[in-house]
Amino acid sequence: MLRCFRSSISAVRVLQPSSVIHHPGHLQTSSKPSLVTKRYVFTTPKMLIPDTSANSGTQFAEEGDPRLRDIPVEISMKYMESAAYQETYGEAKVWELYRRNYANGRTYQPTRKNCIRGGKIANGNPCPICRDEYLVVDHQNLKLLNQFVSDYSGEILTSKKTGVCQHQWMKIRVELQKAKDKGLLKIDYPFVSYDYDKYRPTKQSIA
Repeated sequence: MLRCFRSSISAVRVLQPSSVIHHPGHLQTSSKPSLVTKRYVFTTPKMLIPDTSANSGTQFAEEGDPRLRDIPVEISMKYMESAAYQETYGEAKVWELYRRNYANGRTYQPTRKNCIRGGKIANGNPCPICRDEYLVVDHQNLKLLNQFVSDYSGEILTSKKTGVCQHQWMKIRVELQKAKDKGLLKIDYPFVSYDYDKYRPTKQSIA
């Protein structure tokens, strides 16, 4: 019995301090067998829930993006006439100085659906309308709406040319139609050219 007990003790090796090799950032052991195994630390992201109790030390209040403030259209119209607007854009339109980022050079791709997701700016290069909180798309803000209308044909410029997201482009189309319905914008009806040969009498019709 004593011999078996001694053999079991000799089979177990105790880790010596010299068998541990310390490296920055992680722990490695030597090739000698030991009873100590590697230990890993796993972390899981956890949402911080604000504690509204009276004894709570720190309040976790989420602040909104200042670019998502609700600016009245009257302030936006004054901003279009201000010196700050002239200093920012000058004589150019709000979308002319904007440069769109293309993924892998795919210039044929349409613009993103929306720059705002979950109440926040979801990308680092928002469209010309979403990046400036004082540009409010409204049927009364004619100086802004006219920048998205072609000077030659009177048609609405495409989102690929202006770089605005699909959400803002739809708002521009809706507000432009509202301005036309209320008589705020001049409506130029397209010139229709008729083929009068279709209406001239033929020999068969005379016979």
